[in-house]
Amino acid sequence: MSSEQSQITPTRLISIAPFRTPINLRSERLADAELEQVRAELAAMLPNDGFTVQAPDWPFGYGSLNHDAIPGFFQPIAFVVPTDDLLQSVSQVSNGARLLDFQVHLYDDTIAILFAQWEVSAMPSTALDRDLSALTNNLVSRVVDEVMQPLAGKLAKSTPLSWRWRSIAEFVVYRDIARQQLLNRDALWVARIALVNSNSEDYANWMAWADAQEDRIVQNKQFSLYVGSGNSLLIDCDSEHEQRNLVRAMSLCQFYSVILSLYLQQLNEDLSQLENYVARRGISRAKNRLLRQVENKLDHLDYVRLQHGQALYGVQGSRRTMVSSIHEAWNTTGQFDNVMGWAGLLRERISRRFQERRMKQGKLVQALLAFIGGLAILDISLAMLSESEGLREDHLPGMLDLFYRLPADGVLYAAVAVVVAVVFLIYRSES
Repeated sequence: MSSEQSQITPTRLISIAPFRTPINLRSERLADAELEQVRAELAAMLPNDGFTVQAPDWPFGYGSLNHDAIPGFFQPIAFVVPTDDLLQSVSQVSNGARLLDFQVHLYDDTIAILFAQWEVSAMPSTALDRDLSALTNNLVSRVVDEVMQPLAGKLAKSTPLSWRWRSIAEFVVYRDIARQQLLNRDALWVARIALVNSNSEDYANWMAWADAQEDRIVQNKQFSLYVGSGNSLLIDCDSEHEQRNLVRAMSLCQFYSVILSLYLQQLNEDLSQLENYVARRGISRAKNRLLRQVENKLDHLDYVRLQHGQALYGVQGSRRTMVSSIHEAWNTTGQFDNVMGWAGLLRERISRRFQERRMKQGKLVQALLAFIGGLAILDISLAMLSESEGLREDHLPGMLDLFYRLPADGVLYAAVAVVVAVVFLIYRSES
């Protein structure tokens, strides 16, 4: 460490990195009470060399302000924590940052979030952001190689450990899933939270680093919080409890934000593929499969929306203020409205395709009915001609007399003309 860096007051900093995993449960069939069984099955599948799998130490339900009554879908399934030996081997000082600790929060829907704590002895800058992103990605790579690779091998089998798990081949919500994408060694993004003191000499530098504005800082008795799009500040917070609260709030919000991001990408791709299938009319089976996948995806999005609403009013204590501040800073409502806009567009396109299909089927049915009706008219005409051949003079005018006096070819031509007229009128009415 240079003499310039040694004069800088060390600052604690938390980096946050969501990434993809092979974990995808049958969420809508799982009760909250079954999460314990899921955790046990996960621990049995994951290797324990260098990492341990732990149940979240966050209390859920009601009972105190330290509890969060949030549904199981928004609870971490488990924490992946490095062993002391592994942590010691990777906690070397690099680019003015020393790793203090890290853990991975495993969620459903192929999402995990890595939280790493650093002691930083460098001035806040874009260079520091790049260095921390690289260091955090190295941790993600290690978790993917040593934990997610073996898990993917077991979940790639046609029969997972239990009905609660989907094998990779059965993923229906995220159509982009391939084993290579699930095991991407790079994080989706890296965010940072600096724990700073308003009385320190470099406070103004950290404020500029986060592009913080005084009127957007949330004040509390024990802390002040500024949330930015990538860099955030936790100011004058000496309480380890409140720091853990911020991690809990940030974990929930990051999970939800990743879901919205994945859905936005997926719905865009689904719309393009749907239009390609419509243009290439010869691939009806593939198009039908896509329509079923899109329907499942939209149903799951409704499930996520309801679960998130339940989670928001189930968060308690200062975490409720933190979650609200994070959502406001990230404009999560706008993100969700945009995703729902894409979902609505897809629903409209799918509805239109089904309506067009029903119209085509209706035209076909009507054409068949017209054909059958035409055959019936011809059959009646032939029957009347046959009956009129043996007609005796009874001096009583009737239908048989009409057929008797008309030539047979003229009767058949008239019947065919009636059939053509009926089909033409049906065609004009449908157009």
